Amino acid sequence: MAGDWINKAIEELGRSEILATRGYPATQIPYLTQPVAVVYIETAYERDADLVVHIFSPMAAGGAACEDVALDAIAAMIRIGGLCALNGCEFDPDLGLFNQKLVVQLPGAFSMEDMEQ
Repeated sequence: MAGDWINKAIEELGRSEILATRGYPATQIPYLTQPVAVVYIETAYERDADLVVHIFSPMAAGGAACEDVALDAIAAMIRIGGLCALNGCEFDPDLGLFNQKLVVQLPGAFSMEDMEQ
């Protein structure tokens, strides 16, 4: 199920010492002092799914911290069988944060039983 993949991703990110939380249902993220990854399923189709690891980093840490965490996140998602595509790091002046979106394709993430539920 989708929640299982989110939990698996958060657990694997934790093993890489990346602070991670669920994107949905949304949890309030306090003032950031270090990069954090927000994990959610973006799309599910047939038996595959796209999981998103959206990384946010405070301005004080700089864009390099955001990119370093993104590279560590790629390694973690490969360990759970994901195929990764990384967008560039951008600064959002409204949030005052750097952010980078990692899309992780999970081929065969759902069994036929999952699809029937």
